[in-house]
Amino acid sequence: MARLNFSFADLATHIKVTDNIKKALSTRPEKTVGIIMDTRGAEVRCGMFDQGNKEVELVKDAIVKITTDIDGVKGNAQEFACSYKGICKAVKVGGSIMFYDGEQELEVTEIGEDHVMAKCLSTFTLREKTPMCFPGAIIDLPAFTV
Repeated sequence: MARLNFSFADLATHIKVTDNIKKALSTRPEKTVGIIMDTRGAEVRCGMFDQGNKEVELVKDAIVKITTDIDGVKGNAQEFACSYKGICKAVKVGGSIMFYDGEQELEVTEIGEDHVMAKCLSTFTLREKTPMCFPGAIIDLPAFTV
């Protein structure tokens, strides 16, 4: 069995690996190998930042606005977008929004119709397209399983 992890390599690499498996099998016609494509599940990410910036610094105790307008808002240290349109229904005031596997945290202070306001609990650098998670929240995203 061969497992191709699509979270960590590009398509060209996976094609090369698959070709190598086929080549090896051609010398052993009595053998078979199953190939599993391991694709990542649905993810919630922050959006892109403005003026070509790839990252912004979020400062401890600052209040930031997280909007659902992923296509219209180019983020900065005061406001950035979230790819999950349901964030306003998923989080609660006092709840957490986490980045970097829970190492950095924002605390939800206010929930609007199309945005969330949150307080930075520490100073950290946020890179665009960083995954976000909402501990304890129910997230309604499609999943692909076979």
